[in-house]
Amino acid sequence: MAKDPSRRRALTVLAGAGATGALAAVALPSARLVAGPASGGSSGRPWVQVARLTELPEGQPARVRVIADQHDGYTTAKQQPLGQVWLLRKGAEVLAFTATCPHLGCTIDLAPDGKHFFCPCHTSWFDLDGKKTEGKPNKSLRGLDALPVRVTAEKTVEVQFLRFQTGTAKAEVLG
Repeated sequence: MAKDPSRRRALTVLAGAGATGALAAVALPSARLVAGPASGGSSGRPWVQVARLTELPEGQPARVRVIADQHDGYTTAKQQPLGQVWLLRKGAEVLAFTATCPHLGCTIDLAPDGKHFFCPCHTSWFDLDGKKTEGKPNKSLRGLDALPVRVTAEKTVEVQFLRFQTGTAKAEVLG
């Protein structure tokens, strides 16, 4: 009995296609599992509710804590303190700045006059719009780092909390 070469070839092609399909079925989810933590999971940064608009006095800076879920690799820690931000209400608009000094990372305070931010570690001064203050000592190479901020229809203030490289002239977002 003679063997049919076309049948053998068809079986070989089918076996190869099945093996390739099985490998792809395992490899693609595995690649996503490994790459997920390295890429930070999602491309967008989450909005974190930090205050209600009515809680912010007009023209007076308010330092608020940022508390949200913290994602680290494959784990999520619920409701963790991530840092602090300064909020400044100007009518319906709100400005947001990280409370971390861009010079060396100390925590920014409000000056006693209430009209400036300053870093108590290295005497860097900033106006309420986050710009370096002229005429005062300032070791910072840039102004305060602004954060994306929005006011929702429910009048809550949300920010995208970012961390920035310190000691550089240009604001560079970390992670």
